[in-house]
Amino acid sequence: MARPETPLILHVNNPQVQSLEQHNQVLLTRWNFLREQDNSLSDLDIKLMYDQYMNKLRQQIRSIDTEKEQLDMELDEVLEAMDSFRSRTLESPETGNGAMRLLFTPFHVPVCTQMGA
Repeated sequence: MARPETPLILHVNNPQVQSLEQHNQVLLTRWNFLREQDNSLSDLDIKLMYDQYMNKLRQQIRSIDTEKEQLDMELDEVLEAMDSFRSRTLESPETGNGAMRLLFTPFHVPVCTQMGA
């Protein structure tokens, strides 16, 4: 003969059951409260955030492009000064320093055709 266990458990653990039911009710109340809150962002809010982010990125790109242009101009000036210095040094060997001429003169190493020679 099978006895229904639920009424027996409820009768034996009545204080624990009441505590769990109260806790369950608190959780249900919290859950309903949170569901009623509108924490989601609207499509308009998301679009505004996206637009702000994209504008910030565009501004950073413009800043980087400006910096690149400045660095390119500086590089061109340095290369031009270097070429000018090199040409002045190589064109006038009588006035130039011999060590400086060696810096800009290609160094050729004779290739040995025999091993050990």
